[in-house]
Amino acid sequence: MLLPALLFLLTIAIVDDIIAITVIPVAYSDSMSPGWLAGAAAGLLLVVGLRVVG
Repeated sequence: MLLPALLFLLTIAIVDDIIAITVIPVAYSDSMSPGWLAGAAAGLLLVVGLRVVG
């Protein structure tokens, strides 16, 4: 019973950090470069794809 609760809290903490890392540069930057944004999105998709494949 304790393990699912810990896993849930860890997931919330990680998602919160990812959102903060995403929001802070968007909110505090003067301009955004679409190329770097696309590269970051591609890297994220690569990591998710590798997790799905195994």
